[in-house]
Amino acid sequence: MMTDSNTKRNDRDLKESVPRKNRRRSSLRREHLQYPEPSAVWLVMNTALSFEQIAGACNMHQLDVQAIADGERANGIIPCNPITTGEITKEDIIKCSQDPSLQLSIKSYKKRSVSKRVSASKSKRQAKPDAVLWLLKNYPELSTSQIVNLIGTTPKIVNTIQNSTHKNFTKIKPRDPVLMKLCTEEDIQNLIMQVKIAEEGERKIHKIISNINNQKTPYK
Repeated sequence: MMTDSNTKRNDRDLKESVPRKNRRRSSLRREHLQYPEPSAVWLVMNTALSFEQIAGACNMHQLDVQAIADGERANGIIPCNPITTGEITKEDIIKCSQDPSLQLSIKSYKKRSVSKRVSASKSKRQAKPDAVLWLLKNYPELSTSQIVNLIGTTPKIVNTIQNSTHKNFTKIKPRDPVLMKLCTEEDIQNLIMQVKIAEEGERKIHKIISNINNQKTPYK
């Protein structure tokens, strides 16, 4: 029979037999998405992945992902599409959606230089008010929250442009967000489809309620 001291000694010998470089690499073997919570919000909203799959990809607890789906967590966080960052592929999402036992394959993201990142970020910030005005003119049925999530702006900017009270309103020119690479045409059409489905659902509900009220007879 092995004693506790022998067991500890064997464990220590086994650990020391593994090269230190290999031990460090094994602890970093599992890649996770660069922006965990924003990516989780996007995956919950736009995919059929399970909570467990999303949690694994974002290094989050499964209950936290479920809270995002229930609207109890991450309110106001701008979703981040990990496909556009090159960390996962659309094909892998489809494959994992069809088989819950699979996990997403995460690719290491490439870090850009600070100057390029700041320049691109500033350019997009300047373009977003133009995109908001374009969306308000061409798709007035979109809600403030939908525009916020679509191009990554804030409710305050959308509301001030809608009310013509933005401090630089006279300088804002409507420009297509697709051409400025703030979103894709598919993203816009998906939102329009969601609006139409919601409106159709409301019409059906009102019709059902109306029919029920018409069928009711007063008690004698």
